[in-house]
Amino acid sequence: MTAVFALSLLSCGREVTGPGNGLNYGRARTASLSLDPHMPSLFSQLVGASDVVPFERVRIVLLRDDATVALDTLVDFPASADSLALTLTLPLPLNTPDDGLPLALSMAYINAQGDTVFRAGPSNILALPVGSTGSSQPISLPVRYDGVGAGAASVVISPDSLVVTAGTSSLFTAEAFDDQRTPIPNTPLLFFTLDSTRALVAEPGVGAVTWLPVRGTARIVAALPDG
Repeated sequence: MTAVFALSLLSCGREVTGPGNGLNYGRARTASLSLDPHMPSLFSQLVGASDVVPFERVRIVLLRDDATVALDTLVDFPASADSLALTLTLPLPLNTPDDGLPLALSMAYINAQGDTVFRAGPSNILALPVGSTGSSQPISLPVRYDGVGAGAASVVISPDSLVVTAGTSSLFTAEAFDDQRTPIPNTPLLFFTLDSTRALVAEPGVGAVTWLPVRGTARIVAALPDG
């Protein structure tokens, strides 16, 4: 799952997308800006991960070279939505060169409590006039986890081994620790298996595993949202 932002924004299992040639700058010129934010790969690959680290708003900030604000807007992202159409407009200075307007882009994914759980940027980008070389080329933008436990040094899963019987289930727990081995409470963790023919993890936010009728070793992993 990726995110697109034209000015469009793509998120995890949920996407914010905007129509092509997204930004109108001023009366004289139109700038085209297409961004392609990428959530952490583990988070985007696990079905249900967005329920473990939910967000409901995305703040988008564009700064000019002199650090003045070109755009600062908050976009609602309903829990029921898996995509949003988004169009944003900015004034484009009349003296903007053909090779584009330099901007610094930042995005913050905000949960219901007002905490930022994911961030992108700040990244230096160019808003290119429509029709100029590269104006339609999407700009790749990595999104990183920035919520509780983002700085964790390790994750410990329990139990660390057990013998199981096909058709039964087991419950694993896990905890994140900092580099001083101090627990970090309330860190969201994602559970998954490296051996899906032998184990089923139905919900990544819960360490419940159902054992399938195939003999052998099944590896169960607990990880931070960024993998």
